[in-house]
Amino acid sequence: MALVAVPALHLQIANLDENAGNVQPMLRGKGLDGGDVFVYAETNRISPDKMEITGIAPGNYKVSLQTFGRRVEDPKVFANKR
Repeated sequence: MALVAVPALHLQIANLDENAGNVQPMLRGKGLDGGDVFVYAETNRISPDKMEITGIAPGNYKVSLQTFGRRVEDPKVFANKR
């Protein structure tokens, strides 16, 4: 197996409810066996209604939000390749 450096993706999740309390994004990707695996990434709340996930290799991911408190309505996800 060879490791190759690739540009990282930065995802922004917008329209978070400012009063929702803790919001934890969860990323899942495909593992070597084809099954879903949890992808660890750094997350930061960059404003009261926006969160950023950084340092993700380009690829296909499923993004879900786990909330502790009120429900998050209609989040929007934007990908930025840096």
